Amino acid sequence: MALILIGLGLYGDENKERILKYVESADVIYIERYTSPLGSIPSYILEAGGDRVVLVSRKDLEEGGSEIVEEALNKNVVVITPGNPMIATTHSYLIIEARKMGVKTEIVHGTSSICAAIAESGLHIYKLGGVSTVVRGEKASVDRVLKIIRDNLMRGLHTLLLLEYASDEDYMMSPPEAINILLERDSEGVLSPSRMVVVLCNLGREDMRICVSTIGELASMPSTGDDWGTCILIIPGELHFMEREYLDILNRC
Repeated sequence: MALILIGLGLYGDENKERILKYVESADVIYIERYTSPLGSIPSYILEAGGDRVVLVSRKDLEEGGSEIVEEALNKNVVVITPGNPMIATTHSYLIIEARKMGVKTEIVHGTSSICAAIAESGLHIYKLGGVSTVVRGEKASVDRVLKIIRDNLMRGLHTLLLLEYASDEDYMMSPPEAINILLERDSEGVLSPSRMVVVLCNLGREDMRICVSTIGELASMPSTGDDWGTCILIIPGELHFMEREYLDILNRC
């Protein structure tokens, strides 16, 4: 028996033939969407999985992860996620526990929004520094994000920021909201108003939008409404001339 983690990538249909093979042979199929919004579960998975498909929440996977791994001792268990199941998620816990218990594991990798964001920004991935997530109401967490930005900038590295997404609240943090959360705690002046920021929204979708702004400009933009979608921010460090040229051809926000 086995535990298989499957990433759907940005579009929901990457590696379709391979995914179908695992879904058809699975005893149970868990699908989570809390790590990133996916417009809808691909119909080919629902049709092939039938009543073996179970939608799970963050709590189900984080608190019930051991039960899922134990289930894989006697069943073929598939866990499906948007993006890549092993990047910026807690799913590594499932793999660790499964291998400790002697459960066979496999991973089907999908395109991560982090990789797509760097590629679409035109910035060099080898200059990417620490990655972090901006969340609401956690001062210590915001301070850690600011420290990562500061340390990256001191080393000339780019900082990629994921923005909070809460599926149970139907909440997605907007870029202006994220910047203002950081500015409220930025006592050291890490984020100067003139500093550049790249905004990447709805990666991989028809309504994808990529634009360049300054911290000051972005902070003054409307932070509510559904216009932004799911976004990632990149604060560039020192720029290679090719990176600068690429950013120059991007639209202004």
